[in-house]
Amino acid sequence: MTEQFHFSFNREILATTYKAGPFSITREMIDLFNASIDQTNPKYVGDGDSGDVIAPPSLPVLLIDDWEPPNLNLDFEGVIYLAGYSVEPYAPIRPGDVLDASIKVTDVYPKTGRSGPMVFLKKEALFTNQDGVQVVKVGGSSVWRK
Repeated sequence: MTEQFHFSFNREILATTYKAGPFSITREMIDLFNASIDQTNPKYVGDGDSGDVIAPPSLPVLLIDDWEPPNLNLDFEGVIYLAGYSVEPYAPIRPGDVLDASIKVTDVYPKTGRSGPMVFLKKEALFTNQDGVQVVKVGGSSVWRK
């Protein structure tokens, strides 16, 4: 039987879109990210290695990794950690791009697991570049666990 527990949060966040950025994408940032994921064969635009490197579509995850709505007002004490991400790429991200994100919270819900009560926050971020082109959509979940 599932244990019931109390939690509350500011429900207005479910109807709000938050802006984040600008995030300047540099070649160094892309190279460091590629190294961190052991990407030894990065993709290039142009003539092979002489062109601009394309960022892995998952790079923007880092830009909003620890983001949470400023007015969440979650009434639940616990340790917060990453529950997961999904990435839906639309267009290449290149050095020199400046990205902005529109972030919305899609759900906040309780769950009881083997370790006890938890609260999940699901978010979705749509990134656009300086030309207004949508480059990637990132979905993510954070969890608070007692």
